[in-house]
Amino acid sequence: LQAEGAKECAVELYSMTKSFSMAGWRRAFLLGNAGGVEALVRDFNSGSWKLNGQTVKFTAEGRLIDGQHRLQACVETGIPLRTFVLYGLPENAFATIDAGASRNFSRSLKRIGTENHGILANILPVLVRWDWGKIGRPVKPTQSECVAALEKYGQTINASLNDARFKGEAAIISTVIKPQWAHAANVILSGIDTETARDFLSKTVLNNGIVPGDVWFAVNDGLKRSVKDREARVFFILFDGWNRVRAGKTAAPQKLYAGLKGEVPEPV
Repeated sequence: LQAEGAKECAVELYSMTKSFSMAGWRRAFLLGNAGGVEALVRDFNSGSWKLNGQTVKFTAEGRLIDGQHRLQACVETGIPLRTFVLYGLPENAFATIDAGASRNFSRSLKRIGTENHGILANILPVLVRWDWGKIGRPVKPTQSECVAALEKYGQTINASLNDARFKGEAAIISTVIKPQWAHAANVILSGIDTETARDFLSKTVLNNGIVPGDVWFAVNDGLKRSVKDREARVFFILFDGWNRVRAGKTAAPQKLYAGLKGEVPEPV
């Protein structure tokens, strides 16, 4: 964990057998990033974890160099882990583990022939956080949880990605908010009123037909003033503006969202 950034993405498992003269106690402790373990715990508890060929690796000296998260999730859930175990690897083997292309959700989607795999891999975690009531929080869903969201929202996401008003406009959208937030908002709002949702986002995100003094302009202005990596703030502005439009309150001062903040409202 002494390497820069290691605490954010790795854990270290320490056996107490030799260092504390506790041979036979079968005791150890784990240090590092709890988030990586929490995601696997959810997969274990939901039954989403499958035997996939990944191995747990030990050096010739008995040091665990790969599979720490899986073993800790096994301990925390009490659910047996079916896996392959490799023993006797050289101590310097860790340097070459995962040295090639990273395994990420986008690559997994591409491998099974999913269209728009890149943007989908960014949209789905947002929708999972929305379903959990954790928009804007540092929660990273697992791939299994994202796949479940794809099964739930896939048709609506594809409709959003292929809508003539948004297709090919990623460059314009990204000057206001991240494209995955725009499409996730479209999916959520389309569950209420599809045509109104697309019209609302066409105005607020693509600047189509808005004028100073109306709520669509205020939302657009507020989004541009927001820090682009603040997910909760963006969805607060979008859904507050949506609720105003739905309530017929279409007049609004330009700097409506200059200081307005709070919990992300439920769109109605």
